[in-house]
Amino acid sequence: MSVRAGSSLFAGLFAVMFGMVAEAQNLENEDGVAVYRDPSFEGIAEIFDRDVPDMRRTRVGDDRVTSVAVSRNCVARLYQHPNYGGRFTEVRDAIADLRGSEVGDDSVSSLQVRCQGTAIGGPHGVVTVYRDLSFRGVSESFDHDMPDLRRSRVGDDTITSVSVSRDCVARLYQHPNFGGRYTEVRDAIADLRGSEVGDDGASSLQVRCDLHGGSHVGVTLYRDLSFRGVAESFDHDMSDLRRSRVGDDTATSVEVSRGCEARLYQHPNFGGRSTEVRDAIADLRGSEVGDDGASSVRVRCDDPWNDDSWHGDFWSDDWDSEGPANEVTPRGASLYSGAGFRGMRTSFDDEVRDLDRHLMNGFRSLRLSAKCGVRLYREVDFSGPYVELWNDEADLGSRRYRSLRLWCD
Repeated sequence: MSVRAGSSLFAGLFAVMFGMVAEAQNLENEDGVAVYRDPSFEGIAEIFDRDVPDMRRTRVGDDRVTSVAVSRNCVARLYQHPNYGGRFTEVRDAIADLRGSEVGDDSVSSLQVRCQGTAIGGPHGVVTVYRDLSFRGVSESFDHDMPDLRRSRVGDDTITSVSVSRDCVARLYQHPNFGGRYTEVRDAIADLRGSEVGDDGASSLQVRCDLHGGSHVGVTLYRDLSFRGVAESFDHDMSDLRRSRVGDDTATSVEVSRGCEARLYQHPNFGGRSTEVRDAIADLRGSEVGDDGASSVRVRCDDPWNDDSWHGDFWSDDWDSEGPANEVTPRGASLYSGAGFRGMRTSFDDEVRDLDRHLMNGFRSLRLSAKCGVRLYREVDFSGPYVELWNDEADLGSRRYRSLRLWCD
């Protein structure tokens, strides 16, 4: 991506944000974040449309950013340390002076960029360990468990400080293979002296990173589309959302952290129609519960430190056994917006002439209850080519089906 300095860059980026005509015409169809060395969008500048784990490798440099502008379809996070560690500031518009922000001016060492409503976090999450105090000296980043740090570059019994990206949590253990005392870290520790594991005391570590919900474990409800507006996170059931900050009949998008699943209900006390969520839904319109329709929520999370459960299937019968007596697992076909039975679920117990009326964004996977089969047609009113299925299908690919017939024995 081309780089320009000063006010012309700022004008070009805001042409994207507000649809205005500006000097930088070739930015009008681009998304990204522009960072500047000086306040008010002046000085040496650079545009990024992807993550930057270490600003030292860029033209603008690390610990130099003083102002920032973000295009309309994007959100950016500016981090205090390399590899997305330490405090951060989230930017969805523009900040003319980063003084007073969480990360501060002249303190940005890495950044993340997400555009078109995608969420920050997921596979970019890491824990970085350092040999010296205050995040200095030999360092190494991990996005996976390390049972024996003697096999690492940083070594065992050498770690003195640690930083964790917001979407992760880490445990440092005193002995190899996750034994002995441990220290749990969710942000950053500049000096491990006095911690449970102590400085120069870590011999193994575990890393857990959420797909969407940041350091919050559970479900996060947002009042606006694409994970914006007033938000609140829950790691437990909420029988009446009127008692919450986000409120009832207000949720329009939802994120679920890794290792968790949620069910949104139309009425308080887990009544009425429901929508199951395993990942993230940027727009609840078209879901079973609808946008601005959730009045209660149930949350299920497994222990993230138990490897046997971390990668398991968390959808179990306890949802229905704890729910209202008249609530049963849907009989027929359940269609999911994502592959692997994830995302928005809509269930049918009869034929559907026009799926587009029920599923705004199509579907990618399908589950059938026992002794049921389905024909999926390419066109409405059961016309065009079709495929017949008698078993669950985890990934139907990108082909779109527009009507279905169902048989249950």
